[in-house]
Amino acid sequence: MLNSNSFLEQVDEIHKHQWIESEKAGHDLGEEWAAIDWISKYAKLFRAGLTRKSKTTTTTTITVTVTTTQEKEHVNTTGIY
Repeated sequence: MLNSNSFLEQVDEIHKHQWIESEKAGHDLGEEWAAIDWISKYAKLFRAGLTRKSKTTTTTTITVTVTTTQEKEHVNTTGIY
């Protein structure tokens, strides 16, 4: 179940979605259209993100390969998010 803060965060995301998509279309698409479109495309991912934020901290390993004209260097960085 979502608390009132997460509900308000979703409403804010819907308003952002409405603005972005209306700008692309060149006219206001409306709040109802934006809500339906956002829910069908992003609500599940957004809610999953809220669930993940409340769990314990995880460790992520990022591997970056840097190539120059003279040599190849391999860098392994570990960050905690």
